[in-house]
Amino acid sequence: MSTTFSDEEDDYEVGYGKPPKHTQFPKGKSGNPLGRPKKQKKNSELLNELLDVKIQVNGKTITKREALFLSIVNDAIKGKASARNTLLSLVNEEDVELEEFSETFDDKIAFFEVQRQMAKRGKEEE
Repeated sequence: MSTTFSDEEDDYEVGYGKPPKHTQFPKGKSGNPLGRPKKQKKNSELLNELLDVKIQVNGKTITKREALFLSIVNDAIKGKASARNTLLSLVNEEDVELEEFSETFDDKIAFFEVQRQMAKRGKEEE
């Protein structure tokens, strides 16, 4: 069932898997010039790339991830409940061991001062 083209220089048999020469891609030319499309990044990969970008904060070069954690820690220290809960959930997720902390009298005074300021702020908002 295969046919040969006699008008071509060499005897080329046309058949299954052997298309006619005039329909084949020319040498050096791909049938897929753009190639395989690049794999799409997962959301976690994209987020990690964005968080690892370095930025300047107060003259220091840190990653956005470090700046974000610094912000959460600072807000938690100021008494923001949502920041404190976020921080505690992050600590629990990572199984990070916190160093042993023995509360001093100064720590108790600072804690009560923060509580007093929060109560004062709450009364002002009402």
